[in-house]
Amino acid sequence: MYLNDQLLDAVANSNLLSVKELLNSGANVNAHDGDFVTALQIAAARGDDEMVNLLINHGADVTKADQLGFSPFLRAIYGGHLKVIETLLLHYPSPEMATKETTYLGATPMTLACSGGHIKNEKIGHLVVVNILPK
Repeated sequence: MYLNDQLLDAVANSNLLSVKELLNSGANVNAHDGDFVTALQIAAARGDDEMVNLLINHGADVTKADQLGFSPFLRAIYGGHLKVIETLLLHYPSPEMATKETTYLGATPMTLACSGGHIKNEKIGHLVVVNILPK
């Protein structure tokens, strides 16, 4: 198995130590699988803030989307992972850029928060409503 495949597997299994070793051995932090899913997208979907921070600190692209247009931010919104959402927003070129993302099928942060059942979470609801509605 190649380093990049091992990296994706280690992230999927929340194996922080292996991820650190693989990154230090030359695994590409922005490598992706056949569906263009990256390690950061996997960590964001799992709500693994420690892994998200590690990957970002090694240069992971916070804006990179998979073949359906899901970025790490949109995956975290759908999963209702507030800490990860906040971490990702700190590393976006601008928070407005993140909150205006859509998947290739047109899903917005608002629709993903609703479909994931997280719009009732006060902080997530505030984030998507306040940052998406025109000021």
